[in-house]
Amino acid sequence: MKTKICLVIMTLLLILSGCGKKEEEKKQETISDYEQYLFDTSYVEKDPTAFFTTKQFEKGYKAMKQFCFVRAASIQKQLNGTLSTHSSEQDPSDWADASGIDLLDMN
Repeated sequence: MKTKICLVIMTLLLILSGCGKKEEEKKQETISDYEQYLFDTSYVEKDPTAFFTTKQFEKGYKAMKQFCFVRAASIQKQLNGTLSTHSSEQDPSDWADASGIDLLDMN
C-alpha cells in the first residue's frame, strides 16, 4: 500500500513541478525535498517481517523513482497537447521511453 501511495505522490509532485528540460532541476529538488519521507530504509531495517532486504528496497525505490519521472513526462505531454490522450491517436515515437526500467525491480 505504501508503495502505491509513494508512486502517486511522486508522480503528482513531478507533474506539479513543471515540464521541459528547463524544469528538470526543479523536479529533482522537489523529489529531494520529500525523499526523506518517501525513501526511509529504517522501516525495512527494523521490520523483522520485511519481505525484502534494504538493498532490494533501495533498488526498488530507484526503479520506482525512474518510473515516476517517465510517467510524469508522458502525462505532461498529454496536458500540453503534444500527445493524444487516446492511445489509438498516438504516434509511438512520441511515447516516453521506459525501456530502461525493469518492473521486476519494483517488486
